[in-house]
Amino acid sequence: MIKPVISIIIITKNDPGVAITLDALGSVLKPAPTEIVVVDGSTTLGQLDFARHNYPEVKWVNYDSSWSKHATFSQQRNLGVKSSTGRYVVFLDCSCVPDKQWLSHLFLTLQEPKSIVGSCLLSTGRQSAFGLRPARAGQVMVQDVPANGLGTERTTLIDVGMFDESLTYGED
Repeated sequence: MIKPVISIIIITKNDPGVAITLDALGSVLKPAPTEIVVVDGSTTLGQLDFARHNYPEVKWVNYDSSWSKHATFSQQRNLGVKSSTGRYVVFLDCSCVPDKQWLSHLFLTLQEPKSIVGSCLLSTGRQSAFGLRPARAGQVMVQDVPANGLGTERTTLIDVGMFDESLTYGED
């Protein structure tokens, strides 16, 4: 088996909308070997069994609720990073629908040293569609990059200390 270069990490909590994201990822162009890791912070065991059955190629990781009374996004994302193997990590929330070219465009910028790349979000009601608006004249610096749609090299994320698990709202 080929070692993945890109790990797409999806976090969910009892949300069957994860199937929407997994379906959409099936048509996303993969510029390099890719793994998909879903971190399930469900409080109800078995809630997403249908998705586990329909997507056997996905690595499913249970967030053990005994670690904390309430799984935060940061805790789930950090567990996803620890459970994945790709050189680059990309984060999605469930119910997001990435554009077919999303990962290819993201990957071009991810290969620049110490880059952290965000995607633009297009709202489509319950679902969220992701694309990437490429900068025409070089890089665009922004103050905040939401973690939903964020991509970076694994070592860059580790160097900055991963996501702060002590924060509970807007922590990502």
